[in-house]
Amino acid sequence: MMSPETVNITVEADGRRDLERLADWLIRTPEIRMYGNVRTVMAPPHPERMPVGVADYIEMALGSGLSAAQLVVAIIGWRRSRPPQRRLNITVTRGDTTVVIDTDDPEVSGDLARQLGI
Repeated sequence: MMSPETVNITVEADGRRDLERLADWLIRTPEIRMYGNVRTVMAPPHPERMPVGVADYIEMALGSGLSAAQLVVAIIGWRRSRPPQRRLNITVTRGDTTVVIDTDDPEVSGDLARQLGI
């Protein structure tokens, strides 16, 4: 049995509330709910860091029924649902590869997924 690919997803600076909203969006996406595993990860507490208890990134396992392109399309869909002034850049990292999703065009999802190498 093949182990799932894991990716980490962050929202540009000051996007902690947005990160939680993106995680909720991903969980509610049917393909991701069926074939992915989404969880938010918090960094260890640090005295200079406020607020404590907020997610720092999303860790997601891509199961065999879920492609990176489907993940990218879901993220683009979330970006498109945001007000124009709130469309944030999303960073997806797999190993040493990082891709910034800064577009609302689902036509580029395949290119972005190929850049992730999944």
